[in-house]
Formats: sequence, structure tokens, C-alpha cells
Amino acid sequence: MRPTINALEKDLRRLIRGDVEFDPISRHLYATDGSIFQIEPLGVVSPRDADDVARLVAYASQHSVPLVARGAGSGLAGAALGTGLQVDFTRYMNRILEFAPDGSWVRVEPGVIMGELNRRAKSYGTFFAPNPSSENYCSLGGMIGCNSSGSRSVAYGGTKDHVLALNIVLHDGRTFEAGTLGRDSAELAQLLQGDSLPARAFRNLVTTLEEQASIIEASLPRVMKNASGYRVETVLEPESGLVHLHKIFVGAEGTLGLVTEATLNLVPLPGKRAIAMAYFPTVFSAGETVFPILGLKPTSLEIMDAGFLRFVRRNDPKIDALVPANADTALLVEFEAADDSQLAEQLESLQSLLAGGDAMEIRPAFDAAEQKQLL
Repeated sequence: MRPTINALEKDLRRLIRGDVEFDPISRHLYATDGSIFQIEPLGVVSPRDADDVARLVAYASQHSVPLVARGAGSGLAGAALGTGLQVDFTRYMNRILEFAPDGSWVRVEPGVIMGELNRRAKSYGTFFAPNPSSENYCSLGGMIGCNSSGSRSVAYGGTKDHVLALNIVLHDGRTFEAGTLGRDSAELAQLLQGDSLPARAFRNLVTTLEEQASIIEASLPRVMKNASGYRVETVLEPESGLVHLHKIFVGAEGTLGLVTEATLNLVPLPGKRAIAMAYFPTVFSAGETVFPILGLKPTSLEIMDAGFLRFVRRNDPKIDALVPANADTALLVEFEAADDSQLAEQLESLQSLLAGGDAMEIRPAFDAAEQKQLL
């Protein structure tokens, strides 16, 4: 039976070292995120550490109190909202715990802001590659929960492709360290033979995934970017004989457990970047060039449709000098390379590919000033 609001608040204040807020102002502030929705929570809890999270989850499970994990609240689909208790990880659980000596990975708490991580990682010559538009203020926990990605997903994939391990508090309040194990390893066999919550869950999951592998493969949408549903297809890797236990939690929006620590893959910073804007008379003519352009291995490929171009023209008269008068759609193409000569070759390949087709104009930009003008 769920306790009354007053009893719930008193219990949590005794239980949690972090902040417990049930006042109307706090609940109103946490009723919104980057979406159009507004849902007022029961209250807000900002845990101090992983022990706080474990106590909170155990209590909530025992008393049937729903929990809604929240990062920066920058998502556009309402994932940070709910009628239960909001759990804000950004206030206290926002430490970068450890960098690999060579900068190839990092351990973080879920409240770390992505922009801050990449500023710190720059000294190692690496960065966290998924790049949602909110990268300067979104949290890594929120990115893990939503399997976030951005314009460079065509080259770097999504968050699921860069998570190496997770510490997860499951609904019984116990922490499970989820990572990659060999399908035939003694460690996985020992886990699956146990009677713990993760043992029972993964024993059923691994068996089901192996039995239904062909159905899952046939049913997957053939898209590069997919943040929908549980990413069950990422757990088993038959070619290498690996089982990625942590990947079932990426994109689960906190419904399978709450992340208290993550080990993330970092990739080398690119030497140089250049972009090109290609303008087309229709969205269909632009669409027909997408797959050929992807064959050139760009790091980013974004479409700007007629509505977007109309909006830009209305709000910035200077755009008329840059965009052909009859342009209906534009494609923004980005390349990365070690030096300027390689970038020049890539842009020449793009121009050769589009020459003689429906592209009305192709405007390349090498330096930051040129790129800022196009963007």
C-alpha cells in the first residue's frame, strides 16, 4: 500500500542523505522538460550517491511508489516526466570518476553533463561521440536512458554503441554491475545459475533471445537511427560469442533499473572537419541522393526541408544571398579527415557525385567562419 504524501516525505527524509522536495514550487518546476507535456510529480528526490539510490529504489519497490529518472530534462518526448517521484541525478551525482590513462574510456556518474565531459576529455585528444543537439547541457544518464544520438550517428552510431559497462540499481535495491561477458565464459554461467534477480532475468532473456533470434532480426526496422523500445537485438553478438548485459538498459528510460555509474567509450578527436550544403528543387530529388552520399562515408548528413528554409528566410534576410531562389530542400554534409588535402578530396568526390543531377548548387565550407555562415 502506498503511503500518504506526508508519510512518504517523512520516510524519505529519514532515509535519503540527498534532497527531498514535496513543496508546490518544486513539483511545478519538475512538471516540465523539453517536451510539450506537463505532468506534476509526487515529489522530487536528488540522491547524494549510489547508496541513496539503492535505499530509495528498495523503499519505492516495497511501497509501490513509481520512480522517474531525470537528467537535464532536455528530451523532446517527455521521458523525464511522470506522476511518480522524480529522481534528479544532476544535482549531486555529477562527478567524472576516472579517465583511462590514454583517454580511451571514462567512468562517470549519471548526472555529468556531456559538454563538460568533452571539455575534460579534450586534453586526452578524445571525445564522447554521440552528439544530440542538446549536447552542451544534456546529462549522460539521460543519454543512456534514451539511447541519444545526433547528426553524426551515420558515422558514430548512438549512445548504445559507446557504453561499455553500467552499475544498475534493480527494483530490489541491489546494485548489478552489467558489462560484456563471453557466452561460454565461467562468469556468465555462474551468473545464470544463480537465484538473484539479475540471474533470473538474464537466464530468461538470453534463452529467449537465442530462440527468437531469426524473428528479431527479420522484424528490426532497417534504419540507422532508432531510439524506440528495448534494444534486445544488441544483447547477443553471435559472431564474437559475446553477451552485452548492459545494453538492454540503454534506451530503457530507467524502467529496468536506475544507472548510478557508467563506463563510456571515448574516440579520438578528428583532425579536421569540413561541410557542404547542397540545394535541391524538391525533397524527392534530395532524398534520391542520400544513399549515394552515404557511400562517401560522411560523418553527418542532415536534411533541411521547405518549411525550415522558409523559416530561415523570414528571419534572416542575408540567407537569400546564400540559398538559390527556387531551392526547396537542402542537405548538410560533413566530412572528417586528418588534414585539409583529404577533406578537399572528400568534397570533390561529393561534387562529382552530384554533378549532372538535380543539385542546384553545392557550397563547401572549410574554415570555421565559412561554416558558421552556412549554419
